[in-house]
Amino acid sequence: MDPKIKNINQNIIFISLGGVDSNIYVIDKKVLIDTTTGLHTKTLEFALKKANINKDEIKSIILTHEHFDHIGGINLFPLAKVLAANTTAQVLDTQDPKLSYSMFFSGQIPKRKIDVILNDKDIIRLGNLKLEVLKTPGHSDGSICLYDAENKILFSGDTVFENTMGRMDLLGGSEKEMEESLKRLTSIDVEVILPGHGNIVESNGNIHIKSILDNLRI
Repeated sequence: MDPKIKNINQNIIFISLGGVDSNIYVIDKKVLIDTTTGLHTKTLEFALKKANINKDEIKSIILTHEHFDHIGGINLFPLAKVLAANTTAQVLDTQDPKLSYSMFFSGQIPKRKIDVILNDKDIIRLGNLKLEVLKTPGHSDGSICLYDAENKILFSGDTVFENTMGRMDLLGGSEKEMEESLKRLTSIDVEVILPGHGNIVESNGNIHIKSILDNLRI
């Protein structure tokens, strides 16, 4: 299956390989959000080339959480600085197959040192773009979202998808924490949701998140 490529705006490119691989987002052709499983290297390299992105010019990688389908491809970008929450850093350091669920994918966690540990409410400045780190556990202990307030864009990782939330029955997951995370996300102004899998939500992000929260409470 051919990868999906879409320009979200003049700064952000969306790439989806489909299947179990995470979506990836490229900002200004230099910053990568998530890395796929790394199991489909040729497809990923084809997608990047098609989007006119040189993988050797990726300067930074931001990881939304510690699961293999998001971090497995990290060593395809050996020159990039890596930013992630503490739990994700620990998983990469210890190559933990349980917290990462690498065994589910029959994959091996790449060993990689995190250059910058991300904490809640940290601000990441990327040229004219400013992303706020929001800790949003529920799907996993290390889950974060990235919020671009100026453009009302939320990079939601596996916290929020097009029609649902991330599963909570995995190790490190919590329904109570997911509810609190969704409540937090309803308090910010979101128009566009860029999730870790599946289709993007191009409008009415706040309404979308509130609907998911209401369904969780049923």
